[in-house]
Amino acid sequence: MAKEIERGLVRTSIGYIHYRSAGAGRAVLMMHQNAGSSTLFLELLEALPDNVRGIGIDLPSCGFSDHVDQIDIAGYARVVAEALAGIGVTKAAFFGAYGGAYIATELALTYPDLVDRIMLVNTPWYPDKETEVKHHQLVDRRRATDETGWPIPVKLGEIYPPQTLDPPGCPVPQTQSLVDRGNVNKALAGRNGMQLVQAFENYDLPSNLARVQHPVMSLMGQYYRYAKYMDDVVRVPKNGTPYIVKDACSDVVTEQPADIASAIVSFLDK
Repeated sequence: MAKEIERGLVRTSIGYIHYRSAGAGRAVLMMHQNAGSSTLFLELLEALPDNVRGIGIDLPSCGFSDHVDQIDIAGYARVVAEALAGIGVTKAAFFGAYGGAYIATELALTYPDLVDRIMLVNTPWYPDKETEVKHHQLVDRRRATDETGWPIPVKLGEIYPPQTLDPPGCPVPQTQSLVDRGNVNKALAGRNGMQLVQAFENYDLPSNLARVQHPVMSLMGQYYRYAKYMDDVVRVPKNGTPYIVKDACSDVVTEQPADIASAIVSFLDK
């Protein structure tokens, strides 16, 4: 029997934030990547035990949340904190995928009493800020959009096939259903799909992560392009724990939800 996943809207200072939630007990607030949505966590919400309350939110300008002008990472953290208060949660572990990892880091610094611990999933890691910015500019140029910048649907393998995101040998193939989920999410984000990327380009993740006092777990798919930097990612925070998800790639959360759920529970109990 499928787990019941509730949905709701909560009002914040920038408008309404949409969320999906399942389970009851210790809260884990989940934040997706740019141009994504809480649909990233559907499989994970199913996989988590009933005594963990998983809450996946649609970040501003994404999914069914209200669209806003560009905000910085501190602004994202404030909105997430406001949304959590509106949902009625006073303390949570924060689970940030890709760009969501930046927001989780800022939450730990700005709202330490709200944060139990943070989990950073497939965190982008670069040798320097210039390399990071150039990479994201390339990603932006290669997005499938019309002449106005509006996203258009893509077919499986049409843009960014798995081999360009992950090293050769990645055992998990992309599927059309996942590509279609991404198409819907990008359409809902519209021209604002790169807002989160633009925000974290101006955020010094290594320096800020080094200031975090909470326990930090870094999860990466075994074949993810930044997994080779795991030692660096884990070395930066004071209380870092690595977790490599075997046989997973870029879409680690949807590829191995049972493994991710097990890692979350173990880290919560640590």
